[in-house]
Amino acid sequence: MRAEPVTTPTPVKTGWKCIDDRTLTADMLRRDKEAQEAFINALTSAELDALPFDWGFWARDDQLPPRDWITGKKYIWRLRCGRGWGKTRTAGQAIIEAVRTGKYKHLSLCGATAEEVRDIMIGHPKKLGQLFEMTDEF
Repeated sequence: MRAEPVTTPTPVKTGWKCIDDRTLTADMLRRDKEAQEAFINALTSAELDALPFDWGFWARDDQLPPRDWITGKKYIWRLRCGRGWGKTRTAGQAIIEAVRTGKYKHLSLCGATAEEVRDIMIGHPKKLGQLFEMTDEF
């Protein structure tokens, strides 16, 4: 009996840059100071300027949308996390990707009150409008 060759499954492309183009993350570099220096020194000035806005690089794995939400199998993705977790940036970046890919045309921001949505999700220092301004695709 011959053993079947082991093959690595090809990852399914989602069309979402923050997931498909994710080869190196800030978490990977955090533990290795030499790798951090080598990475930063290898960047062009344009790449260095763009780095703060590269969500695929900065996001933690748990801040990326679930695949079922990306593919449309599920339509609700609830972020119920503590203060400082990154909910506003996570939701903002997910909305940008959803709109960019054309996957979602109608999105809702839900909060306890309309004021909470306005003040926190839209008027927050990392507000949605500011995230859209950082993205040159809109």
